[in-house]
Amino acid sequence: MPIQFHLKKPYIDVNIQLDTVGYKLTKVKMLVDSGGSDAIWLFENSKKNIKTPKLFFNDIFGEGLSGTIYGKRSRIPKLKIGKFEIEEPTVSFLDSASTRNARTFKQRNGSIGGSVLKRFKVWLDYRNRKIMLNKNVSFKDGFNYNMSGLDVVYNGKQLVREKTTNKILDSGNRDINKNNTISFLTNFFYKFKPSYKIKTVILNSPAGKAGLKAGDIILKINRKPAYSFTLSEIFYKFQEKNNKKISITIERNELVKTYKFRLRKRI
Repeated sequence: MPIQFHLKKPYIDVNIQLDTVGYKLTKVKMLVDSGGSDAIWLFENSKKNIKTPKLFFNDIFGEGLSGTIYGKRSRIPKLKIGKFEIEEPTVSFLDSASTRNARTFKQRNGSIGGSVLKRFKVWLDYRNRKIMLNKNVSFKDGFNYNMSGLDVVYNGKQLVREKTTNKILDSGNRDINKNNTISFLTNFFYKFKPSYKIKTVILNSPAGKAGLKAGDIILKINRKPAYSFTLSEIFYKFQEKNNKKISITIERNELVKTYKFRLRKRI
């Protein structure tokens, strides 16, 4: 497929089906945003028929230079990219202020993000202005979104104590089947690990109803230390499966508490 460049950023033309009436496809120009975790962003009213579907919910998209980015989450019936057709991808409509900031290229109608691109092997040929796609094993995976109601952000680094235990045999005979003496040597060491906190909690969301609050420092997710996850892995946890049980241990005002809830699919 051909690529168009604006300020060294790649754009492609794709077709989307916005409603189930008439099955009409609309051609849109989309930024190829491999760093974005969502499937599709659309700028409402950037074309006459680009509007939020009737079935949607309000959500937090993340943090921008001007603060928290809000918008609406929904689904569209179809995305056609090259010869490939993708059924019922999730779609995000930014709030008006965020749309103005993002739409410096006036021909742009939105973005194609990581949740679509991960379904392909992608080659970007900058010299010949082409993009090549080959579908992979993830092509038919369903689309989900953050079903927790939590906006989690990086909270700096923390110093974590870890230990290693090594088994040591006696120096005489190293055959462990001959009643040798075995001792254990434990070492402690310190490493800087990432820390995460809850930036915002959506009203009436599963996490909000469970009792989690903005400002809570996340210590564990499903009994694993939070520092063992990347931020992307945490967001993936909140997208995995409808009705999946999530346990989060947090620190709030020097008190440690654990909250449990289930992910809830809204669309």
